[in-house]
Amino acid sequence: LMASGLRKLNCVFLTGLDVARAGGVATIKEYVQVSNVLAPPKSFSEESIFYFGPGSKIEVLVAVRGKPLALRIGEGKASALYVTSIQTQVFESLLKKPDLQSGLVFLPHHESGIFESEKIFLKNLSARYLVLNQRDRIPEIRSELNSYLDAAILLISELGAVEFSFRGEKLTYQTF
Repeated sequence: LMASGLRKLNCVFLTGLDVARAGGVATIKEYVQVSNVLAPPKSFSEESIFYFGPGSKIEVLVAVRGKPLALRIGEGKASALYVTSIQTQVFESLLKKPDLQSGLVFLPHHESGIFESEKIFLKNLSARYLVLNQRDRIPEIRSELNSYLDAAILLISELGAVEFSFRGEKLTYQTF
């Protein structure tokens, strides 16, 4: 983030208070102006909503044993889905949620292939961009996703930092 020239963040949302997360926030705050830091409750529950400015919120869509596994981050009419776990139960829960359309979806690393519940979820979502934190097996995962998705597949391991913004009604991105 700092190498990209970013100097201001509206919000940093902590999903846990372990050393890695807390240390990362301390480092960010040294170099970047952060308007809001949302610390987690002891336990997350589904339907929890955290507000960090006018029209800006984070909704917990799926939580298991107090940990958030899927979030919707929204600002105004725009929203992104952030999925922290590829467990089958996460996508089965998401499939039951109404109105989850989003132009932008973030997914974590996949140790193995893409499960059927995730495929069904992604097909129904019709996202414009799919951002993956995939570290290996990239050609295999990309090929599998391209076989049934029209979304642009962006891999953090290839692109580095990615910034999304709206130009009018159109969602665009740039890399750093």
